[in-house]
Amino acid sequence: MGFYETTEAAEAEPQLMRSRVFKSSIIPAPVDEVWALVRDFNGMPDWLLLITDSRIEGNKASDNIGSIRNYHLAVGANFRSPVSIANSLS
Repeated sequence: MGFYETTEAAEAEPQLMRSRVFKSSIIPAPVDEVWALVRDFNGMPDWLLLITDSRIEGNKASDNIGSIRNYHLAVGANFRSPVSIANSLS
């Protein structure tokens, strides 16, 4: 999604403006420990207050490609997301 911008010409088509947002922080911890925490596909409730609970469907391992994480947000919304190759790389 993005914002639309029109040119001054009345007949011009709106063009999608793409934007990127970057945020960085320095975490005072060893890189391996940080990545182990973030990479834990089912561990988001341990470090992200927005997530109240999380479970892997079908009693599968959380690092198997195709495993489904089922989780709830504090506001009540429920989401399901699969492990992808990007999630499973060490």
